[in-house]
Amino acid sequence: MAARPSKRKPGSSPSPQSASIAPHGINSKTAVMIGMKNMPATVSLMDANGVIQYVNPYCRTTFGYSESEMLGRPMQSFWTGVDVEWQALIAQLKDTGVWQGQISHQTKGGYIRAETASISAIKDKKGVITHFVKVGQPLNGPRPSGAPPDTRDGNYRRILEN
Repeated sequence: MAARPSKRKPGSSPSPQSASIAPHGINSKTAVMIGMKNMPATVSLMDANGVIQYVNPYCRTTFGYSESEMLGRPMQSFWTGVDVEWQALIAQLKDTGVWQGQISHQTKGGYIRAETASISAIKDKKGVITHFVKVGQPLNGPRPSGAPPDTRDGNYRRILEN
């Protein structure tokens, strides 16, 4: 089947209908979900209270938690608190809609893993924040599942248990 020529003028925006369906038949929402799932970065979606609603496989592998261990928990419950204060982060998100910086997470194995992260507020039509999406990149790159942390890297340290 031959592709139909575009009726748009060069430089004009696509119509909302043509923007929602990709040429190969996948709608935009599905394409975004596939992209988030396969992205080689930690991706999480939180509700307006910071409670995790979605984590991609890379996020789960990076921090060692299963999906069921992460969903329904506040994102900040995984943070060590040494990099950013949650209330200050929320205040900035309410003011500007975005936050960027470094966050340290506790892995399931008890290690601290730092990442650079960007968090964006998602607002409804009335301008009310309904969700946050966080995309992060571990500072020392990906680590194979089950591999011990690189203790030469300053981004890791063992949490001492009582």
